[in-house]
Amino acid sequence: ISYIEEEYFKYYYYPYYYSEENQNIFNPAEFINGILGRQEINLQYNVEDFKYKRLIGLELYDEKYSSFNIYTSNGILLQSSIFESMDLTNNNNNTSLYFYEERSISNSRILSVGLRIQNLSKENIILPSLSYLIKRNNNYNYRISFSRGYREPSIKERYYKWLDHPGGSPVLGNPNLKSTQNNYFSISLDKRTSINDFSIDIYKNDIFNMISTEFDSSGSYNQFILGEFGNQLPNPEYNSNYGGLLYTNFDKVIISGINVHYYRKISDRLKLKFVYNLTDANSNSNEILEGISKHALRINLNYKLSKNIDVLANIKYAGKKFIFDQNDDFVDSESIQTIQTIQKLSSYFISDLYSVTSFKRMVLKFGVKNILNYKDPNRLLPDISDILNNYDPGRRIFFELSLRISGGINDK
Repeated sequence: ISYIEEEYFKYYYYPYYYSEENQNIFNPAEFINGILGRQEINLQYNVEDFKYKRLIGLELYDEKYSSFNIYTSNGILLQSSIFESMDLTNNNNNTSLYFYEERSISNSRILSVGLRIQNLSKENIILPSLSYLIKRNNNYNYRISFSRGYREPSIKERYYKWLDHPGGSPVLGNPNLKSTQNNYFSISLDKRTSINDFSIDIYKNDIFNMISTEFDSSGSYNQFILGEFGNQLPNPEYNSNYGGLLYTNFDKVIISGINVHYYRKISDRLKLKFVYNLTDANSNSNEILEGISKHALRINLNYKLSKNIDVLANIKYAGKKFIFDQNDDFVDSESIQTIQTIQKLSSYFISDLYSVTSFKRMVLKFGVKNILNYKDPNRLLPDISDILNNYDPGRRIFFELSLRISGGINDK
C-alpha cells in the first residue's frame, strides 16, 4: 500500500515591488502564480511460486493545477493566470485496475500477460500486453512483445495560455484535445555471458492522436477572452497577422526502428562496446519529425595498458536531421501565405582518446577530445546558431587530477 502526495509552487519574485517609482530602493515581494498538486494511492497484491509470478492492483490519482493573477500595488496586471487570466483551478483524475502474470510454460518458455483497465469512472479503456520468451541452451533468448498504451492530455496541454512571454510565439492549451493511444510491437534477440553481451531489438510503434504543438497562423484561438461572468469579450492582445503554438492532435505517427547493443571482452586487456540506433519516423507533420536522426552510433574501446593505466577511445556519430522553427511561422499580410522555416542540420563524427591512471589516493586523466576538430558548419549563421546539431567547440587537450582525501572515488 503506497500513498504519495506532492505539491509544487511557481513563484514570481519582484525585487522593487514596493518601490516602483524609485528602482534604486530594494523593497521586494514574492507571489505565487501557480500550484501543482498530485495525490496518488496504489494498492497492490503479489503472489509467487516456482511456476508463476502474479500481481493485481488498484491505482488512483488526482492532479490539480491552480493559477493566479499577480498585480502591482496599484492594481495593474503584472503576470496573468494561464487560465484566460482568471484565478482558477482545474483538475485531472484517473482510476485504474491492473493485472500481470508471468508464467513458466516449460523450462525454456515464459509467457507474460498483462491487462490494465483505465478511467474506470469514465470510458473504461482496456490496455492489454503480451510477451513470449524462448530461452535456448546456447544462451540466446528470443522475445516477441505487444502492448497498447494510452495517455490523457495533461492540464497544461489542455489549459495553458501564455501570450506575452519573451521567448517567441504565444503558447496555448487546447481543451478539445483527444487522448493519445498507441500499439507497440517488438521482436528481440539477446545473448548474455561473462565475456559477451549482445542484443538486437526491432520495433514498430503506431501512435494515434499524438499530442504536440502546431503553429496556428490564423490567430483565431486568441481572438476572444472570457469576461468576468463567462461571456466572450474582444481580446486586446489579439493580432490577426500572427499566430502561436497551439497544442493539438496529430492523426497518426509511425515510429519504427532497430536498436543494437554489443559488448565483448576480447581479451583480459581489451573490451569493446558498440551501440547503434536506427529510427524511422513517418508523419505528414514537420512538428513531429523534427530533431530525429535516422542513424546514431557509439563505439567505446577500453584497453588496459598496465595495472594502473587504462586507455579509452570513444567514437560518436549522429545522422542528419532538421529543425522546424515554429516561432518563425507567420502569415504574410500581403501574400496571405504561411511561411515555414525548416533548417537542415548535417551529420557528424566526434572521437576522443584519453588515459586514466589510478593510484591508491590519486586518479589522473589526460587526453584529446574531438581529435578530428569537427565544428558544426552552421555555428556562424546568426539564425541557426542556437539550434545546432552539435555544440562541441572543437579539438582540445584536457587534464584532470582527482585526490582521495578519504573513502573512495569513481575513477572510471
